[in-house]
Amino acid sequence: THQRNMEHAIAGGLKRDYGEKSVNAKLTNGQAEEIRVRYSSGQASQNSLAKQYGVSRQTVSAIIRYKKYIR
Repeated sequence: THQRNMEHAIAGGLKRDYGEKSVNAKLTNGQAEEIRVRYSSGQASQNSLAKQYGVSRQTVSAIIRYKKYIR
């Protein structure tokens, strides 16, 4: 499956880790999930979440759309 191929590529060093395992990660996977929950429930805007977590609004948008910090 695609998932197994991706896991194999990461294990073999062909693809970098993503999410909190990335060397450039600014957030944990838990924080990314908090961002998704708070945004989807209407508790916070993308701009306010970006300021609170110290990342750009674009990063928050990518997290919400599952382009970053994929489960």
